[in-house]
Amino acid sequence: MESSISAVTYKGSIPEAILESKKQKKLFVVYISGENVESAELEKSTWADSKVGFLCGVALKVLHLLHIKEGSTDAMNLSAIYPQKSAPCITAIGYNGVQLWQSEGFVSAEVLASGLEKAWLNLHIQETTATVLTAALALKKSEPPSSGSSDIGSTRQGSSSGTVVSLPLVDSHAQPSELETQAASELDRRKGES
Repeated sequence: MESSISAVTYKGSIPEAILESKKQKKLFVVYISGENVESAELEKSTWADSKVGFLCGVALKVLHLLHIKEGSTDAMNLSAIYPQKSAPCITAIGYNGVQLWQSEGFVSAEVLASGLEKAWLNLHIQETTATVLTAALALKKSEPPSSGSSDIGSTRQGSSSGTVVSLPLVDSHAQPSELETQAASELDRRKGES
């Protein structure tokens, strides 16, 4: 019978997994295991836990999980970009290449499930923030210059000019739907001012 980790592991190469993660906007999770007690325990208990199994089964739609061995060329290459001190090590990387979460050593099923969920939410918050910033910049560019004060800095020799965009203050603990609501409210408010 196939172990629970291998049942949900991406079967292609690392470059294929990275490309697919970017293309499908999926979370990229790398599990580096070693020949030690912690790695064996992680595979026997944490990865076999029904909560993690369910999460990974559902998450196949939202993540690519790679399992590689400590000391392999793949592990060394990944460690050069996303440093790790010991195995086992689980790293969650956004499709944009940003490390979102990492755990070294043994981790319980609850902590692993929570860490992956938080990484996924963090990825969505980053995407929502990028969308809001893009919309705010597009709105700012489409506004006609006001007759009063200008947000565009003056150009002088030795200085640079740029556009100053004030962004709405966002609660850092807000959920993605709250962020979208705040962004929509801010955009509506700005449209009403023009």
